[in-house]
Amino acid sequence: MESLLDIEYQEWLDNALINNEIRRYDFGDFGDFQEIGSGAYGTVYSAKLIPENRIVALKSITVCPRFTFELLVNELKHCLKTRSHENIIDFYGIAQK
Repeated sequence: MESLLDIEYQEWLDNALINNEIRRYDFGDFGDFQEIGSGAYGTVYSAKLIPENRIVALKSITVCPRFTFELLVNELKHCLKTRSHENIIDFYGIAQK
């Protein structure tokens, strides 16, 4: 059963997508995956964003008991806050496999 907090985080994500704060990509638009590194919650790949002919870093999040929707939303909020920082790679959006 979803908690009230999970529902609030889902609403935040839905609103961010509706308001174009976060762009949703089709996972099929990515190819040529090469693993860069991995950590507690997933793996980072170099991938080609095919429609834009651009090489990007793609973070694949592993859903596990320690991972929560709250962690996902907090990660997205952090990406949005730092999206124009000169020392941090740009955040383009999200995709679901």
